[in-house]
Amino acid sequence: MRAAVLLVAAVILIHGAEATAGSCSRADGAAGGWVTAFLFVVAGLSLLLLSGLWRTRGTGAWPGVLLGWTTGALITAAVLTAEAFYVRGLPLGC
Repeated sequence: MRAAVLLVAAVILIHGAEATAGSCSRADGAAGGWVTAFLFVVAGLSLLLLSGLWRTRGTGAWPGVLLGWTTGALITAAVLTAEAFYVRGLPLGC
């Protein structure tokens, strides 16, 4: 669930940056939003992994945490890759 919230926030960052950049620089704004979203996701996924491992310490449930985190990371990477192709397809300049 937390990974889904992180993913939605990343997509909102990309499209929000595109929408606020103006009509002449949509690609520049979206590219800036993509970089910000990527850094946000890297930091967020790291925190999710550490918090999950911390909460399950001593219980032996860490393989499930790693499996869930890996699944969330792969889905996030797929969506960010699709967003990167979208950003590359936007026209540059006016």
